[in-house]
Amino acid sequence: MNLGKIKNETSGITLVALVITIIVLLILAGVTIAMVVGDNGILTRSNEAKEESKKAEEMEEIQLAVTASKMNTENAIDEEYLEGTELNRLYDKGTLVGRIKKSSGDGSSTLPWQVTGATGRVYTITEDGMVIVTKESSGGNNDEEEAEEFEEYMTDKFGEGISNTTSTMYPQTIESEYIINNWQHMSATSQSGDNGGVSYISERDSAYMYFSGGAGYTLLVSQIPIDLTYVDSIETEVVCYSNWIDSDFILGVSDNNQLTDENFVVSTSATTRGGGYNAANKEKITVDTSSLTGKYYIKAEGKKAVSNPYNTYAEFSGITINYNKDVKAKEYKIKTIDFSTQEICDLFEPYRNYNHNSGPLTISPTSNGVFSMACSRTNTYAHIETKDPIDLSRIDYIIVHCSNGCDWGVNSVMSLGIESKSSTNKGVTGQYKCEHTAYSVSGWQLVIDVSDVDGKYYLKMGLDHTSTPEEFTCWEDISSIDIYYR
Repeated sequence: MNLGKIKNETSGITLVALVITIIVLLILAGVTIAMVVGDNGILTRSNEAKEESKKAEEMEEIQLAVTASKMNTENAIDEEYLEGTELNRLYDKGTLVGRIKKSSGDGSSTLPWQVTGATGRVYTITEDGMVIVTKESSGGNNDEEEAEEFEEYMTDKFGEGISNTTSTMYPQTIESEYIINNWQHMSATSQSGDNGGVSYISERDSAYMYFSGGAGYTLLVSQIPIDLTYVDSIETEVVCYSNWIDSDFILGVSDNNQLTDENFVVSTSATTRGGGYNAANKEKITVDTSSLTGKYYIKAEGKKAVSNPYNTYAEFSGITINYNKDVKAKEYKIKTIDFSTQEICDLFEPYRNYNHNSGPLTISPTSNGVFSMACSRTNTYAHIETKDPIDLSRIDYIIVHCSNGCDWGVNSVMSLGIESKSSTNKGVTGQYKCEHTAYSVSGWQLVIDVSDVDGKYYLKMGLDHTSTPEEFTCWEDISSIDIYYR
């Protein structure tokens, strides 16, 4: 027997079988991989099923929230409860992103609303309580994509060179220095020649409010509103003192940012009778806000009820916000606009309803970036508005830094607001959406909350001459405009 020949034959058969086996295995592996990870593979279908399940759960949660808002209103949607409680819960949970987009409504309702789910789906909540899918997810992080697109829009609209920073609003403690430097303030008196004011005392790290002369008050109002849905209380420590007369300090919240006396929804006060600072005791006062939901402005007021030559004072060491759960503070980018370049001036259209002695109202670049407009006749007005509407879909607040001056005996009103249409044939005050007005003051901030507004609107700023003496003039200087956007 030839053993070498048998050995060679055996080796040849094994090698061929091995090659065939490898080829078959490669073919099977390719088929298996395609079945598992291909376009119609098991993993792809599994991920699609998982995504569809998330969308179904998301829609169900929104529908349950809407149903809950109808339980105590005879099957009608309680919009305040739906937004302040139910949808807020879904935002905190991460089920919803972005913000609620409301329609103008018929006056009694702002429904339908649009909300965006974490899956990227857009839902419409109708007035009769139905939840309808109006836009499917395009994949990826929809909110991040929208933010990037809006950043490009803001740059195209207002330019590259304008300051662009990030700001976090309403931490647990609002420092007294921040309050003095950023909140609105004013003083009112019953006697001419008397005054009041606010300042920051660094050595005691306190906000200082004073009032002298006739009966009246000094007010501080928060720049933007705070959502009190998850806030149990706000508090501060105050030293309230005066020169031998009663003085009051009031801390509270209001549903508007107008600087008017005792305009509070809820408040707590502290009163001291006579004595100077060293004779006064520091007192902790707390305002219970646990029953409130939605947005409110924080207000602090120093007040004297009687007219006499003595001064009254109040110092408080910041304001503490007591949340009842962990709430992530919103972060904003700020686009700051001034009138130092022709490009920015060209964004606005000026108008005055009469020929002022200096001629028609115009906007030109200034070295300090300040634009000034004036009125010198009774019941006349001037305003500027953006030539093109601004997309407000990711803008929450617009703040105008301005000052107002006038000749003796003249009253004037400054206004900030938005309108859906361009117009020049009407007065200013009381005509705008989301309006904020201020009367004959200096060093002012006009603030409007547009977080509930969606779509494109014209930004408008106006000045009304409201006094009888026609020979006197009032004017408004606009130093800069801050746009807070997400």
